[in-house]
Amino acid sequence: MDTIRNYLESLFIGVPRSTEIEKLKADLLANMEDHYHELMGEGKNEQEAIGTVISTFGSIDELLEELDVKKENPSPETESNPASIYLSEAENYWKEYRAASLQVASGVLFISLSFAGFLFFCSTGYAFMGVSCLIFGIALAVGFFIASGMKITRLNHFLYNRKIPEKVLAEAKEKEEAYQRSFGFSLIAGIGLCIFSLFPLFASILWYIDGSIGASGFFVTVGTGVFLIIYGSLVRHSYRQFTQSTYSW
Repeated sequence: MDTIRNYLESLFIGVPRSTEIEKLKADLLANMEDHYHELMGEGKNEQEAIGTVISTFGSIDELLEELDVKKENPSPETESNPASIYLSEAENYWKEYRAASLQVASGVLFISLSFAGFLFFCSTGYAFMGVSCLIFGIALAVGFFIASGMKITRLNHFLYNRKIPEKVLAEAKEKEEAYQRSFGFSLIAGIGLCIFSLFPLFASILWYIDGSIGASGFFVTVGTGVFLIIYGSLVRHSYRQFTQSTYSW
């Protein structure tokens, strides 16, 4: 619980003290503690519950705007000593960023598959199914992009101007190193698939196959390759957010 209280205090650094602000802080703390106990009741361990609570509540900037309260410019002393990130927070950050990365990569893949389905069904005389596939795939991809964009923005705001202790930094370096092999595979396989995606197009020309079939194969293959590249790169970036941060100490 101290982790939640310390995090909440870090959110109010630079906020002028007033009765209204103290009440807001007390209400937020009560809501965060209630959510924490709910998660513990669902069977989550302490670190998972704390990480979920912190990532869920995120920033207080919108609340401050509603109250027409502006943060004061932090003093040099405050800037040099921002609140530290706890390991449980970092673990939850990586977990949430991985989920957001999957959404971004899946959005790109769904767009490619929707075009592949559109071309395939139209070439076989099922134009309605082709159009439906295109609309559904793009709508699903847009939904993924919006959800992941909001999540990544919130996660990046969470890191702003916060200290990264040696323990968290060491864990981030260890995870980044452990992920290098997976990242290398996703990069090589992704680039390989992007290059191979030209084969269905050439095959349709050389062997007189229906051009729309070759184009469908192109979109499926290139979409899968780009999926691997984006997902691997974003997951690696989540670790490098810590290992290359200027706030490490």
